[in-house]
Amino acid sequence: MSSIRCTLLFFCLTFNLSSISATSSHLSLRHLRPRMMGGGMGGAGKKGPSEDMGAGGLPKMGGAGGGPPKMGGGPPGGAGGAGASGGAGAAGAAGGGGDAGAGGCGKYAIVSARGTGEKQKNPTGYAGFIKGLMKQVAGGTNYEVVYPATVDYNNGPKQGANDALKYITNRKGKCPTSKLVLIGYSEGAMVITQLLNKQGFPAESVSSIILYGNPYWIAGKQWNAGTAKSGKSIAAMTGIKLPPAFGPKTQDICLTGDMICCGGSMGPHLKYPGSQYEKEAVSYSAKMLNGGGPSTGGESGASGDAGGGAAAGGADSPKKGPGGGGAKPGGAKGGGAKGGGMKMGGMGRRR
Repeated sequence: MSSIRCTLLFFCLTFNLSSISATSSHLSLRHLRPRMMGGGMGGAGKKGPSEDMGAGGLPKMGGAGGGPPKMGGGPPGGAGGAGASGGAGAAGAAGGGGDAGAGGCGKYAIVSARGTGEKQKNPTGYAGFIKGLMKQVAGGTNYEVVYPATVDYNNGPKQGANDALKYITNRKGKCPTSKLVLIGYSEGAMVITQLLNKQGFPAESVSSIILYGNPYWIAGKQWNAGTAKSGKSIAAMTGIKLPPAFGPKTQDICLTGDMICCGGSMGPHLKYPGSQYEKEAVSYSAKMLNGGGPSTGGESGASGDAGGGAAAGGADSPKKGPGGGGAKPGGAKGGGAKGGGMKMGGMGRRR
């Protein structure tokens, strides 16, 4: 029985490649069976060093991109990585990146830390931000920081910062040009702030930092956003602060009357999701990822570079300069299990 299945699988793969070669100009994603999206297929190397069509892969394996090994098929297209989860494909460039630990490198990773009481899986506080940014800027993946998110504010944020640093260090080793977007809500903002103060944190990888209802918020900082102009946060007495060097890449959002960041009640603390400030945070982070540069000020001596690759662009873009970045056409690696694809790398499963 297993030999019959292998024969059928080989026949299907051969047939699909032949069909694609004959009708590639008319092919759309709806022609692909869901089970084949696990491997996807490398895009045709339209302008890359090779015109070869990438081969489709088996589930949990990316397809091989057209072009030389270790390079995508050239824009559009790109090689699928061997990861278990794919990211969003970059428009007109390479297939999107899967998770760093699974073999794919995207343009950026959103590292998010939830607020007290939110569930580890699919927290809602900043879901709109993540969805909005991934829609505006392709090639992203999301890592949700693992930590208790309970009222143990002495140990919880510390655990979260350690977990985030471990993930980021691992990703940095495998995806050195991939950028970071950091977001924390309430206690999660404490996690992100402590992370930024940690020795060994790769500051050069940061593209933007978004904080909602930050217990460490300080009035009068140039990177502050939202309506609050005065007041005192509940954890200000700890002395833990955002390092000024990150100021030009930060939006520390506090709403007037938020008891956590400036004093008041809990009502305003729950109003960040879906607000105009969330939309502005999405636009700000997208601009930073695309090489637009900082739009908020920092303290004296602070400086920041909007990063996204070799020249303020993304690692998977075929262009150099603002909004471009990677020197390799088509990107070094494509999407993971559900990445790869045609003119846009397939939208992989976000963890």
